[in-house]
Amino acid sequence: MYAWKWWRENRSRVIVYLILLVIITAFLPWVSWWDYQQGSSGAREAAALDVWRICLVSLGSPAMAFAGLGLGASGVGEEFAQGTVEFLLTRPRRRKYFVWAGWATGAMTLLIMVLLAVLASFATFVYLTKSVHHWKFLTMAVPLFVLGAVVYSLTYFMTALMKSGRTGLSLSLGLFVIALLLPLAVRLQWRIDLPTPLDVLAASKWATVPGAHFPTTATIGWSLVALAFPLATQLLFERADV
Repeated sequence: MYAWKWWRENRSRVIVYLILLVIITAFLPWVSWWDYQQGSSGAREAAALDVWRICLVSLGSPAMAFAGLGLGASGVGEEFAQGTVEFLLTRPRRRKYFVWAGWATGAMTLLIMVLLAVLASFATFVYLTKSVHHWKFLTMAVPLFVLGAVVYSLTYFMTALMKSGRTGLSLSLGLFVIALLLPLAVRLQWRIDLPTPLDVLAASKWATVPGAHFPTTATIGWSLVALAFPLATQLLFERADV
């Protein structure tokens, strides 16, 4: 199965990314917790919740983007660079199978990684504060996964377009940086708000701040963007000359 081939070639980097995520989302907030031991238990709990949210947003999101870049660069487009694409296409499978099997395996791996990281983070929070009331904190897995999936899918497509994992990763990184900086520049210059992948991170406020709203529109919109890239990859792969 192509999914097993993908996993066999990428399991070492997946383990590295998972360890990095768990350290960032669970261990680092634990270290910061010791700075908030003064005051009432309620104040300590609120401070701890804020520490956890900051770590997930400011450190967890770049880690997920980094993981998306690395996993996306090992997509089906890398088969061209490795010289294995001709062998794959002699198998009794349609081309779109390899595109979607590879993409789905990577996306599922990202989802498992972010779920484990958020669960580890929430477990340390409960252990330190003895409070389970902030269950909405677990929904932070949604924006982190969507952000990682957008970067992963973009890199997956660029790798297929350029027929090279290294070139696809470089171009994807450049486009992602532009997608972050361009809306900021437009907002500062013309006071116009353009959509940015970071919009989904507003879910962190919904999870920790009473009265905040979940960014449903941004989450659905960027999820559709993440799904559009493997579809474009399929169209590209079906027309590729090998």
